[in-house]
Amino acid sequence: MTLSPLFAHDAADRLAVVEALYRFTAGIDLRDNNLLASSLAENAVSDFWPAAAKAGSEYPIIEGRDVIVSALTTSLATLDTTHSVSNPRVTIDGDFSGI
Repeated sequence: MTLSPLFAHDAADRLAVVEALYRFTAGIDLRDNNLLASSLAENAVSDFWPAAAKAGSEYPIIEGRDVIVSALTTSLATLDTTHSVSNPRVTIDGDFSGI
């Protein structure tokens, strides 16, 4: 079986996004700011509004890798977290990706 170059490229992009998600969650759980930062593009945008709304709170949209890392580190400082990732659904549109 031969894969088309377009399919292979799409699969590689999706895998890269999932790998970033793994680094993101491990960075939070391990309190490793460098690992967390490695999961984000410099111009990343973090929107936790849906999850925060379910918890009855508001969380602003945060822009920029350093700002996101700082905000998450501060807001989760008193929590022990353990993330488990399953069935990630990746959206890719040009240079934008999301989960």
